[in-house]
Amino acid sequence: FSTVAKMDFGISGSRVDTSTPRTNQQPIPAATRQAKATTSMKPTSMTRARDWSEDVEEAFRLQFCGWQSLEEYVTSFGEPERWADTNFISKLRKKQNGFFVYWKKTRECEDKDLRKVKLYSM
Repeated sequence: FSTVAKMDFGISGSRVDTSTPRTNQQPIPAATRQAKATTSMKPTSMTRARDWSEDVEEAFRLQFCGWQSLEEYVTSFGEPERWADTNFISKLRKKQNGFFVYWKKTRECEDKDLRKVKLYSM
């Protein structure tokens, strides 16, 4: 049996269009988001979080998705959805691409992540 079957590992099938996002809503272009954000007040100082609090938790969730503050997020996408019992943010959209990020009802910012959270004052 000297015949060796030639194996083709190429991918076959239809070509999927990846140029458009998979969500129904188109993300807001970065230039539009930046123009809206520059009209708001700029922070005057920044400190790092040392202890956990509800304000630190909210800042962690916003900053994880690329937002500096709640005001910046509101100018692009409106008020974020919140859990009724804890009042923590339950769903945000990422600044980079508009994809959704879902959060638990409980604390998400662990002690090891506290140093990453920036607290701005106006």
